[in-house]
Amino acid sequence: MNKNYFSNIAGYNELKEELINISKWYYQDADFSAKGIKLPIGFIFHGPTGTGKSKFVSEFIKLFDYPNIYINGEKENSCEEVLNIFNEARKNNCSIIVIDELDLLIEKDRRLVRVLQTEIDKAYEDSNILVFATTNNLYSIPKPLMRCGRLERIYEVKKPNEEERKELIKLFLKNLDIDEKIFDVSYLSKIFVTCSGALIQSIIHDAYLRSNGNLTTDEIEKSLYILQNGIKYKENFDDKNKMIVCMHEVGHAIITYKNKEYFNFYSAYINQNIESKGMCKILPVFENDDSLDMMKAEIEIALGGYVVNKYLNHIQTKGAYEDIIKANKNARLMINILGYKGLKYILKKYNSNERNETEFNCYRNEKLVSKLIIKCEKEVKRYVKKNKAKIFKLANILADKGILTSKDLLNVIEN
Repeated sequence: MNKNYFSNIAGYNELKEELINISKWYYQDADFSAKGIKLPIGFIFHGPTGTGKSKFVSEFIKLFDYPNIYINGEKENSCEEVLNIFNEARKNNCSIIVIDELDLLIEKDRRLVRVLQTEIDKAYEDSNILVFATTNNLYSIPKPLMRCGRLERIYEVKKPNEEERKELIKLFLKNLDIDEKIFDVSYLSKIFVTCSGALIQSIIHDAYLRSNGNLTTDEIEKSLYILQNGIKYKENFDDKNKMIVCMHEVGHAIITYKNKEYFNFYSAYINQNIESKGMCKILPVFENDDSLDMMKAEIEIALGGYVVNKYLNHIQTKGAYEDIIKANKNARLMINILGYKGLKYILKKYNSNERNETEFNCYRNEKLVSKLIIKCEKEVKRYVKKNKAKIFKLANILADKGILTSKDLLNVIEN
């Protein structure tokens, strides 16, 4: 057995431990067979693109001393290709068959499902073939293909959590011979909150190339923006439009401060690209907080830019419209899914077996969404008017420097 267990994969410790334990069973197979114990032969890894499913499979394979064969579906007759590969695998004492992107292979030829079921059933009886598969969409894989004796071990490879992102960042920096201590790894982990492991690696490599090896946090943030949004465009504003953009971004920033229990403000920029002209970097204090209070804070923050320009500049912009759409989506989520009216109301509704899709309920929910948004707008408006002078001061700082940092925000608001 290969002793270099998953050294090329950072994080996912529970999954790695599970796979290592399973691999050990096969080195005691004779003992288990004598007791009539059948070992699993089918494994399927699923999750979003770029999370490392194929990497897990390639590392899992290293734990076995078996030859491996890949099914890629390149041949015109996929069924014939699969049959030939299983027949070839049977010639060996033990073999591993790898099917990458199983969902695409099945989509290409639905007859393949039946062929795979039959061939995996034969392999299960012979116990001399292991089948590893990956998919981006587990729901597209027919359930019979995942029953016991077939692809029965199902492992989700999610986007990395905060601690796993830290490990990934350290690993990628180490591979570039860069000392992790010169970076605030916790901060980098937070700004990569929506990123897969593959994207984090691409961002760090992109920043390394653009900086000629002189990697800094600023360079990493630039690459993060470019890989997620495209090239930054510099645009010259006239004074009026520049201040509108600055006021909008400061609106988001100051309402984030109002909700600092749930969100942290890091920085705001202007001249980011032609579409938005500005950006406000805001991250949750706790990643997995899905409380109603946090969702309400999200609605208020989304409304911040709109409210500031509406009540202080008496103007509305395209960016404000997009923020209202975002606030509306969050409000709908609270009303339709989490039950803004409380647990007692939810239990009463569902215990009565009443359908929530009725025309009356849709109308009622629309009214509740509007009521919630108006309530949030009033709270934001109150806070904005109370801090009017500070908002103008912050907007001037952003206009002069092109960036507003969390330190700037605290200096103005708390002094």
